[in-house]
Amino acid sequence: MNEKRNRALLQRFILGDDSAFAELYNSCWEKLFLYAVRILGDDNDAEDVVQDAFVSFWKYRKCAENIEHIDHYLLAIVRNNAVKVIRRNIETRNYLSSIKSFFDELASASDEAFMAKGLEQFFDAEIEKLP
Repeated sequence: MNEKRNRALLQRFILGDDSAFAELYNSCWEKLFLYAVRILGDDNDAEDVVQDAFVSFWKYRKCAENIEHIDHYLLAIVRNNAVKVIRRNIETRNYLSSIKSFFDELASASDEAFMAKGLEQFFDAEIEKLP
């Protein structure tokens, strides 16, 4: 975008002009999406990150007065949101691994308890057979 047009578009956006937001969205979405896909490696997560970036940008548009390059600003939001997703995915993966270990141990303990109960019943039956 050229500088004058960019400034005018930003001013309209700050004032809450929906068409300015749509123009920004349409001009930046693909670039932001491809950037997020490169970081995350997942289209769905990338789409969510870009949507969140635009929602955040709209929500805090009154603070956008001093932005020099809208696309750089949005790329930074996307990058930060992508890092949050990566952290969340790592935490989820760790949590799922912990749950799996717990249930594996529980299953193992249950198997041992079941086998011990079976052996106890077997020995009790055999003892009853003794004279």
